[in-house]
Amino acid sequence: MSVLIKGMEMPKSCEDCDLCTSDGYCIATGGDSLWDALPEGAEYFPTGWKYEGCPVIEVPAPHGRLIDADALLEDVRKNSVSYSADDFAHEWVDVQPTVIEAEVTE
Repeated sequence: MSVLIKGMEMPKSCEDCDLCTSDGYCIATGGDSLWDALPEGAEYFPTGWKYEGCPVIEVPAPHGRLIDADALLEDVRKNSVSYSADDFAHEWVDVQPTVIEAEVTE
């Protein structure tokens, strides 16, 4: 599961991120301490430093509605009598930009 925080700008570094505390903890990583990832000798986030494993991603703006393309293709497969879902996927869906990568549950 993911969360989109509308209106939040992509932070340029951990020190600028509202999800990180100055003492090395990050809500974005599940509250984990980033002490082991900080540069040696750092007592807080150095200016301009960004955690390499940061899960925060930027959603480009402006963008249109974000829909589940897989659900759309499944609906076309079930209900279309005039359009092949594979043709539809290749011609219309697959060529669209991916805004947020798919997530799978196990």
